[in-house]
Amino acid sequence: MVVPFFVAYDHPTKSVVISVRGTLSLPDIVTDGLVPTHEFDLPGFGEVQTHGGMLQSCRGILAKIHAANALAKAFDKHPDYRLVVVGHSLGAGVATLVACLLRQTYPELRCIAYSPPGCMLEAKPAAYAEAFITSVVVGHDFISRLSFNSLLRLRRDMIWALNNTRQPNDATAAMSAQTGGQTQAPDHQSKLTAIPTE
Repeated sequence: MVVPFFVAYDHPTKSVVISVRGTLSLPDIVTDGLVPTHEFDLPGFGEVQTHGGMLQSCRGILAKIHAANALAKAFDKHPDYRLVVVGHSLGAGVATLVACLLRQTYPELRCIAYSPPGCMLEAKPAAYAEAFITSVVVGHDFISRLSFNSLLRLRRDMIWALNNTRQPNDATAAMSAQTGGQTQAPDHQSKLTAIPTE
């Protein structure tokens, strides 16, 4: 499963932006819940373990971007721009992995991860990623403080709750209500120009 994302120009900051959406829907929660670890090859570290569902989404996003040749086209038009990868929650975890896998090709890449899950990378790769990934955590947001074991417990508890809910539509509506509804985008975001990835 690939979480929604887009690639766009941000002309005021001279950036090509890959933006990955956070958890919003039931399929996103399933991606969040795909906890078994999977290994991926991180240049300089070899095989590294990470969250399986987010790695699957990361690979899907990279496949779509590569198939559309989106980054090459973007940097052909604007060779002086830099690559920025952003995401929130689930999207922050996926964005972290996208950034790790693109870093060798785009050494000036920056990643901003808003409330990323705390169980994305092992200690040594996480220390390496500090050079180009900035995590932003607000207040007592528990997602960023999750360990792998607490994520397994959360998954078990979610499965139990979904299996024992008499009215699944009510549970789904409650989850949707927590998205906070529409928020007005800052003026700066209105200056983004989409780059086709299809």
